[in-house]
Amino acid sequence: MKMKSVKLLSVMGLVAGMGLLVSTISGSQSTNASMDASTQTVDCEKPMILFPNTFELTMDQVKEFDPLNGVKGYDNYDGNITNKIKVEGPSVIAEPGTYTFTYTLKDSSGNVDKKVRTYTVVENQPKQSVTEQKTTEPIAEVMEENNQFQPIEVAESEVGQVTTESQETVTELETTAVPQEPSSSVVSTQESIAPATISFLGQTISFIQCNGAPEAPNVGAGTWTGTGAVNDQLPTHFIGHNPGDFAGVMNITIGTPITVVDGNGNAKTYVVYEVLDVADDGINANDPSDDTWARVIEDGGERISLQTCITDTVNRIVLAR
Repeated sequence: MKMKSVKLLSVMGLVAGMGLLVSTISGSQSTNASMDASTQTVDCEKPMILFPNTFELTMDQVKEFDPLNGVKGYDNYDGNITNKIKVEGPSVIAEPGTYTFTYTLKDSSGNVDKKVRTYTVVENQPKQSVTEQKTTEPIAEVMEENNQFQPIEVAESEVGQVTTESQETVTELETTAVPQEPSSSVVSTQESIAPATISFLGQTISFIQCNGAPEAPNVGAGTWTGTGAVNDQLPTHFIGHNPGDFAGVMNITIGTPITVVDGNGNAKTYVVYEVLDVADDGINANDPSDDTWARVIEDGGERISLQTCITDTVNRIVLAR
């Protein structure tokens, strides 16, 4: 994403699809053999189909299932061409099993991307009824019923002894400590996770400080703004390569937890609240009227944003706090 007057940081890597420049010659033949040259760019890169991170459905979810829901298509020249995606597959899903759909996307240059997606449909999970929940009586109530007060007759000479035993019993009950759950802190020290790391969707990625760098580091991730500190009440914008260590960012959705351990070993888990596809100029690829720069880079507060590439002109950015 181009950072206004700042040169675009490249998270695409050196193998990003580039157009092939060719020359065509036109003109009229004459004794002087004069010729005019013109150039045109030929698009040789196929478009890209992207899928949401959903592979399993219940029979209830199948009732509202749309195989195109959440699926997006992008091209390095045509941009967002989601509306050109075509899908072939079963029209009716009536029982649990495995179902295959074939997706095809063709750009204006005739390049085609074709992907096969398999969904697993399972039975609905049984819901526990109120009757089943009440079949087991609370332990406290059972103990109370089994220990109903029974009057005891004692001689006057034994009253003092009984009183003493009762006091000892009460004292023992009063001094029995109940373990307390430690209160959760937003910022804590993680001994099991290395410092300067980002963790999400089962993977942990190290990061370095590379603020304002023209491109992401070859390995891991880097800070483009901010320091990665989780307790400074300031934002950090992380960048990484796709294909590469940041490819998993493409599977992040709203609600995905992302844990950052800063250089001092302090950790915080952020929750994703927005997922954006952003053109190099900072404009929302799905809404030309939406300039995302302010909320991605400028908005303050303790939050993070992760950026990786979709194509050489469109980037995936997720915001979390």
